[in-house]
Amino acid sequence: MSSEMSHPALFLVRHARAAAPRAGERDFDRTLDDVGRSDAARVADLFANQGWSLGDITASPARRCRETASILQGAAPSASISFAQPLYDGGLDAYLAAIDDHSASADPGRPLTIVGHNPILEQLAWECLGTTVAAGALPTGFLPGMVVAIARRRDAAPDERPSRLVAVLKP
Repeated sequence: MSSEMSHPALFLVRHARAAAPRAGERDFDRTLDDVGRSDAARVADLFANQGWSLGDITASPARRCRETASILQGAAPSASISFAQPLYDGGLDAYLAAIDDHSASADPGRPLTIVGHNPILEQLAWECLGTTVAAGALPTGFLPGMVVAIARRRDAAPDERPSRLVAVLKP
C-alpha cells in the first residue's frame, strides 16, 4: 500500500446518529443517541486500525458534531479540533472555504477532517470526487457516521483540493 493510500489529505465525516429532538429542543442541541455514540467509537477504531492521522478536525458546533469529533479525537489525541459556525448554517461554499483555508494555512502534509451535516457533505464529496466516483462511493447517500477518505491526485497542484477516493468507512 502506498503512503498516499495510507494517508488521505481529507476526511469527510457525517456526524453519527443523533437522537430525535426532545420537546422544545433546538436542532443545534440534539445529542448523539446510544447507537450514534457506539458508531462514532467504531469509526474512531477504524481510523486507528488504518494508522491514519486525523490532522486538524474542523467541526460544526452543533452538539451532535461536537460529540462525534470528540469521540474521534479520543482515538487520535494529537489531532487538533476547532468549531466553525458556517459548517452548521452555511452551504457548500462554507465547506469549500474550510478546505481552502486549511490548505493555505496548515502543514501541507497534515490532513483535514471535517465533521458536518448532510446534504452538504454529500454535495462536497461530489464536488471533490466528481459525479461518477461519488455516485459509486455513496450509492445510498452519505449516512450518519460515514467517512469518505480523499487523497490528492498525484498530478494535483499544491493548492488544488483533494480529489481521489481512498476509502469509504461505515460504522
